[in-house]
Amino acid sequence: MQLAILKLSDGNRDKLRTLLAAAKSDYRDVIGPAEYPGQSREGFVRLVKLSEAEKERISDEDYQQYLEWLEQ
Repeated sequence: MQLAILKLSDGNRDKLRTLLAAAKSDYRDVIGPAEYPGQSREGFVRLVKLSEAEKERISDEDYQQYLEWLEQ
């Protein structure tokens, strides 16, 4: 949870406070966008309608960006 909040806040203290409050309300609102930004942007309803190839592409991009962030 801490990594997700730090990642999404991107050094902005106001955003960090907002994310802390969101995490206290529903942690999924922080974890999802941090770990799966592409999938979160699409939303569940639209995501299920995509082709398997498109879902895989989005998933691969999400995974790659997360690994790159962790290496920073």
